[in-house]
Amino acid sequence: MLTTTWIAKITYNIAINYLKKEVKKKYDNLEGNIDFQFTSETPESKLIGKEFDTYLNKLIRELPLQYKTVITLYHLDELNIQEVHKITKFPEGTIKVYLLRARKLLKEKLQKDGYP
Repeated sequence: MLTTTWIAKITYNIAINYLKKEVKKKYDNLEGNIDFQFTSETPESKLIGKEFDTYLNKLIRELPLQYKTVITLYHLDELNIQEVHKITKFPEGTIKVYLLRARKLLKEKLQKDGYP
């Protein structure tokens, strides 16, 4: 009986050591690739964000052409004033005025519809 428990204990220890090595290898390979991203975003807030984005895009499409063009290039395509000027040939001052007016129109529409 003593021999059987001794062999079982050796087998058990070998198995445990093997598993420890395999698990360590598995997680050692992942260590550099793990990138945890914590967010307070909930599914509900994501849905509201998507709905808001859709609504804002609708409002932008309804703007007069020159405002829509400038606000899209500047904010959505992330171009600077000089790049917008090269594309549209609008003077830089005009671009700034169009941006100001477009933002004002969007803000008014959003406030009218209950957005802060």
